[in-house]
Formats: sequence, structure tokens, C-alpha cells
Amino acid sequence: MKNRNNSLLILVILCFSLVFISGCAVDEVKLADEGKAKIRIINASPDESIINVTINDTLRTPNPLKFSQNTAYQSVAAGNRLVSTTAEKIISNNANLNFLFKNDKRYSVFIAGKIAKDSLIYITLEDNFLGATDTTARVRFLNASPNSTNLEATFSTNLRDSLTNLSSTAFRSSTLYQTFKPGNYTIKVRANRNTGNLAVGANFNIVAGKYYTIWMKGLKNEIGVYALNPVLLTDN
Repeated sequence: MKNRNNSLLILVILCFSLVFISGCAVDEVKLADEGKAKIRIINASPDESIINVTINDTLRTPNPLKFSQNTAYQSVAAGNRLVSTTAEKIISNNANLNFLFKNDKRYSVFIAGKIAKDSLIYITLEDNFLGATDTTARVRFLNASPNSTNLEATFSTNLRDSLTNLSSTAFRSSTLYQTFKPGNYTIKVRANRNTGNLAVGANFNIVAGKYYTIWMKGLKNEIGVYALNPVLLTDN
């Protein structure tokens, strides 16, 4: 009888083990079936913090990013993923956040706010490459300046204001991609058309068939490295 009880116990343990292993296998299949997304990471935090970013504990910044630097696009597993940002000698309460990355989608992840002030903020944009042609480009405008008012951008060529204007955009917000004619543009950034320029960017070359993000880096009323300035980022 004792041997029979032992045999039953072993059988029960084996059954539970098989169920557990089977469940793990299903989970692994589900994870694999979620596919891949592509992301790039941009350090938009206007302070001296040099950052590293991990996604589900995998380092995604082979070289730590200084202010205004970015990675290339890279593949990540699609699905809900934990994104974490670390900066040397600085602990931020908002450093960990879950994101849903969808299969076959591209994302730009901006690390914004001021990490040194414990105000880290993630700005995540889906990079939707639709609408450009052999004769036009697509451009969007992102406000990543934490102390700015709403900003708008006006584009000019040949010393004349263009009809293209990217509308009033709050911090952490972005316009949709807009159609642009190719050309060499000067960008004037202001609070609205009735105020003076807060920043000017020259020689921004817009090429047909390309997608661009123009993002505002730095701080209003700052000078030097952290001055308010537009940055042209090529998306494809």
C-alpha cells in the first residue's frame, strides 16, 4: 500500500509538472507571436544627465546618450514592455513605465523633462510613414521644451514666409505629419504670429520621399548648449 501511495504521489507531481511546462510553452509561443516593433531613443532632457535606457532589462543605448543625441532604429519584441531610464548618480521617480509596442510599427521615444529635477517624462510618437511621394516630403513638429509656452513653426524659403505653418503645439505634444515641398528652409519658432521669434533654424534641407521630425530642444530664455533650438531628425 505504501508503494502504491508513493506511485500515486509521483504521478500527481508529474501531471502538475507537465501542466506547468505546457503553460510556460504557451506563454513563450504567445510572446514570440507578438512580433517585432522598431524604436529609436532620443535624449531630450536639457541637463547634464547622460542616460541609459533598457527595455525589459535589455540595454538599448549601446553608447549612453548626451542631451540631444539619439540612437538608430532597433528591433524590440512587440507587446507590453517595461522601459527604464537611468542617469549617473540620479534617481528619478518616473524612470519606469510600461509601453505597448505594436507589431510592425515604428516609434520614437523622447526622454524629456529635467531628469536632474526629478521630472523625467516619456514622449512616444508612432512613426507612420504614409503620404510622401517622389515629389514631396512629410514633416511634423514636436515641442520637447519643458518650460516653453505653446510653440508654432513657420517655414520660409527665398527670404519669404512659406504657406507651410505647423500650428501651436504644447510641451509633450506633436503635430501630425504635413506635406512639404522639397527645399532648403529657415524655421522661425514663436509663441504665435504676433510675437517675436524665440528661435530660428537655418539650412534645413527637406528632401522628397523623406519623413522628418523637427523637435524643439532646450529651454526658453536659456543660452548656450541648452538654448531653445529646433532640431531636424530624419525618420526614414
